[in-house]
Amino acid sequence: MKKYSAVLILAAMLVLTLAYSPAARATTAEPESTVYCTNASVGAFSVFNQDAECPSQTTAMGGGYQLTDANNGNILVPTVGVNIFLFGGSGGVQPIGWQTIGTNPSGESASIRVCVSCAKDEKIP
Repeated sequence: MKKYSAVLILAAMLVLTLAYSPAARATTAEPESTVYCTNASVGAFSVFNQDAECPSQTTAMGGGYQLTDANNGNILVPTVGVNIFLFGGSGGVQPIGWQTIGTNPSGESASIRVCVSCAKDEKIP
């Protein structure tokens, strides 16, 4: 009976140790990135130049666009000449947003949506 009690105590200690270890506890971490979007109206057969910028102390990680018709939201296929990071900051080398330049080749009014994924800048100790 003593052997059984000792095993039970050791098992309980192991469970409690693992349950309260930092690796086992759930943590609430901030998301690694956040998406910011902007929208603008685009006329039929019109050119657009739309960007979405990250807030300060963040860096753009990627982005994209979507052109939809203004009446019912169907996706349209634009002619895109530029779909790239928007640069700024000191020396104009920091990716601060996303920029899309193109044309709405359809005969319908449309809406262009440009989004950028932004990550918080890491502070180096």
